[in-house]
Amino acid sequence: MSEVTELENQKDQYKELIAIRDAIKRLESNPDFKKIIIDQYCIKECARYIGVAGDPAISKEDRDLALEMGKAGQHLKRWLNVSIRIGDHAENELPELENAITEAQSQSGE
Repeated sequence: MSEVTELENQKDQYKELIAIRDAIKRLESNPDFKKIIIDQYCIKECARYIGVAGDPAISKEDRDLALEMGKAGQHLKRWLNVSIRIGDHAENELPELENAITEAQSQSGE
């Protein structure tokens, strides 16, 4: 695979990361997403699971499962935040990558 092709593939990957970031930002501005996913699931439901995880009246297996379920909302929120940061990074690096593609094309005669 030529250097230009590799750089073009990387550019496509960056554009996909930016598109994912933009989609997450649209989701986060949607009041239904905020109400159902963030407020209801990530905050209320996961807090309920954490409460269940501390209940000695249930089996250890069920407590462990509840604890893992309680963590799920935070994992989702972290993934969304990391995906936004990755998209921001890709957007910041894109001009430099486009310059590298132009330079590689001129060197290879493509």
